[in-house]
Amino acid sequence: QQQQQLPLQNNVQQQQQLPFQNNVQQQHSSYHQQQQLPFQSHTIMHQQESGYKQNQTNLQQQQQPLHNQPQSTFPQYQQQQQQNRTPFTGMNANLPMARPLPQKAGTDLDATGFQSIANLNPYIPRLTIKARVMNKGEMKTWNKPSSEGKLFGLDLADASGEIRGVCFKELADRLYPIIQEGQTYVISDPSARLKKANRQFTSIPHEFEITFGNATFEACGYDDDSIPPIMGNWRTLAQVSTENLIPGSTIDIIAVIKSALPVTFIISKKTGKESAKREVTLIDDSGYDIRMTFWGDYAQKSDEFWRACPVVAARGCRISDFGGLSLSSQWSGVYKFNFFNFQRCKQLYDWFHEQGGKDTSTNPLTVSSFASGTSLGPVPMSQRGALDDIQSKDLGADPDKPDYIIFKGTLSFIKTENFQYPACANDGCSKKVVQSTDSSWFCEKCQTTIPDCDRRYMLTTTFLDDTAQAWVSAFNDQALVIFGNITAAQLFQYKEEVEQHDGIFDDFIKGFTNNQFLIKARVKNETWNEVTRVKVSMVDITPLDFIAESAMILSEIANLKASLSS
Repeated sequence: QQQQQLPLQNNVQQQQQLPFQNNVQQQHSSYHQQQQLPFQSHTIMHQQESGYKQNQTNLQQQQQPLHNQPQSTFPQYQQQQQQNRTPFTGMNANLPMARPLPQKAGTDLDATGFQSIANLNPYIPRLTIKARVMNKGEMKTWNKPSSEGKLFGLDLADASGEIRGVCFKELADRLYPIIQEGQTYVISDPSARLKKANRQFTSIPHEFEITFGNATFEACGYDDDSIPPIMGNWRTLAQVSTENLIPGSTIDIIAVIKSALPVTFIISKKTGKESAKREVTLIDDSGYDIRMTFWGDYAQKSDEFWRACPVVAARGCRISDFGGLSLSSQWSGVYKFNFFNFQRCKQLYDWFHEQGGKDTSTNPLTVSSFASGTSLGPVPMSQRGALDDIQSKDLGADPDKPDYIIFKGTLSFIKTENFQYPACANDGCSKKVVQSTDSSWFCEKCQTTIPDCDRRYMLTTTFLDDTAQAWVSAFNDQALVIFGNITAAQLFQYKEEVEQHDGIFDDFIKGFTNNQFLIKARVKNETWNEVTRVKVSMVDITPLDFIAESAMILSEIANLKASLSS
């Protein structure tokens, strides 16, 4: 009966105050009482439950007056309640708020109802753009052990920017004959993927590129004037001369091709493939010119095309610091000739062809302008070397790149054996041909048979100066300068006519020796039959202009005197 009257809390305190022995005895006695009075035990448990519920009711009654406060104090209480509110209760009450998911940019359509190219990113659920095809690349094939197929790339642009896209396999076969360069299309693709742009294949500054999956290109019936006909960060050559450009980076320029050398072919030692190259001189109305090298199909355009002095809008030109500044085309670049839809191209064309631009004197950004094909120009003494530098400075030792040297030398010897070779007469090809039994000639590169061949020089010579002597190879363009524009075919015919008379041909060749030239040469170590030797090849050659040479020497002496006197 006393346990029924005691509150639950007092009962616990009393149990805690009893000694251990008494506590055990009391528990033992309580056990017998519970065995004898089962209904009484249930009554106690019921009273304990009722006491707990009563405590909860009292708590609610203590909080209830807060809600019954006057209306004027409620906003203050509500503000405090909002500040103290937590997003979770119970076990998760102390956990931090979940971070909100990033908003998926590029999914919203612009005012025209299409996604803008500048905002495209990998989160878009479906690609829907209106863009102009600025450039369509060639169809290419790949063949790997794991896969094979076709692909082509294209550059797309709208008013906001430009991006590169790639089509593969069946999609490439379906779209390649349909897509026209310069045409504007509505492009939709639910399975397009955007990934990081591969800088090896594009010079477009967009962070991503599109891999089309199941795209449709619907041609627009009108031209969108908001999209520029060609895009680029265009610079004049005067701006190029003042900027601190990094070798290996790219720039975009528009200029006139003032002159061009004939196409030549080189064989890559890494891949064994043959590549065509052509060096040209670019000029614009800012008072400068620069040398640029075109590769591949661009280099193999006809000589008549280059002699017409077209205007080129060149985007993605690779910068080199050899000989000052020079440029080179790249596979990922875009090069448009006489693109008169762009005002700057038409302006430069008129300036050069109609307003006397071709006769304007310019400052070369490349130390020597090789594209003239006739003159290296005056090269200061400080930029020249000597033949002894090839050995003393160990030129050509780098296995990855050649060294170059400009020197003044005297031609001392020309080898008369094998001074020429039979070459393919097809336009743009100079590969060696093989004569068949029917006297025709077969070109392995062109896979054609021609009735007659062309003769091209492949000279072996020696040059000397006051420091050393060196063997120097000369090819067709350089040999024509040495022989005064006598062609290899003419010299070959003359040799056949006089070969019965000993010494006549050799004496004729000796008549071209002991002449002085200004020469630019390429120096590179080459290995043949496990023997490594230094090979020196002419890049350009010009007969020495004694008047200009004397004037430059006098100028150098005057500058030396002035520096000593100061």
